[in-house]
Amino acid sequence: MALRVWAGLKQAVERRVGEPLDLEAVTTIPMDWRQAEQRLKEAINQVWSRRTERLVDEIGRELEVALRRDGVDEALIIRLLVRMSYGQKAYFDPKTHRRQSVAIARLSYTYSAARLLDVVDSTTLTDRVLAHLEGAQHVLQMGLGRVEAARLAGSRLDQLDQRSQRALKLALGEEAFAESNTVGALNMLPDATREQINRALGEMALSRIYRGLILSVGDRLWVDYLTRMEALRTSIGLEAYGQRDPLVQYKSRAFDMFGQLLAGIRAGVVSQMFTMRVTGRPQAPPASQPRQPRAQVRGDGKTATMKKKRRKKRKRRR
Repeated sequence: MALRVWAGLKQAVERRVGEPLDLEAVTTIPMDWRQAEQRLKEAINQVWSRRTERLVDEIGRELEVALRRDGVDEALIIRLLVRMSYGQKAYFDPKTHRRQSVAIARLSYTYSAARLLDVVDSTTLTDRVLAHLEGAQHVLQMGLGRVEAARLAGSRLDQLDQRSQRALKLALGEEAFAESNTVGALNMLPDATREQINRALGEMALSRIYRGLILSVGDRLWVDYLTRMEALRTSIGLEAYGQRDPLVQYKSRAFDMFGQLLAGIRAGVVSQMFTMRVTGRPQAPPASQPRQPRAQVRGDGKTATMKKKRRKKRKRRR
């Protein structure tokens, strides 16, 4: 029994580590579990040492090749940090008898980030997160505004929809809006005016995205909440067996579940705000053409004869 437990433990550790362990087979009974534990730890440390040395060499070679180019900026450093965390591992597929490669995770910045945040107080960390979010919102807002302005570059301000006109009037002012409207299309306006228009259009687009995000998260969690409420309504009668009032228990649990719903919506919206990616704006489908009335074509004698034959066949089938 002890040998089976040891063999199962060894296989579980090898699956978790991803490499075979240099452990000799145990044949002596009874087993010395303290000695076996020490041997297992030493084998794991050897595997991690070899893997660390191999990954450091691989990452060093990749960085040496990537940093040979000129113009190392912050964007390149961020891409290299992301590329460092993933690698390629080659293996032999026994089914196809071919050499395959698969992407593997080499590094995880979670623990390194946790060590950096361990010495930061909660107030400072909150301010840093909010500042990062506001900066990301500003960049995203200006990018969306430029895309929207490029799409509407050939239109005048009075040709936009009512909602966009109201937002631009609020951003530019009534007089500046009227003056810009007399100049011509958006691409003919001064740079300062176009910057204000980009900011206003970007704010509208970002608000529309956030509105859709809140609705999508709320809709998904609301359906789950209704499902759980139905299950609670079905099973709440069992509380009477525990000498508890089912109505009181139902109200208490329903209140707690609704609080969890609100907290889940807030957490889901905040988490997706940091990870969402804006795609291209879907184009509106073409307007449907009015249906043309079918032309009334009179059938000739041959067509009338065919119709009579079809009627006769239908009567026979009946």
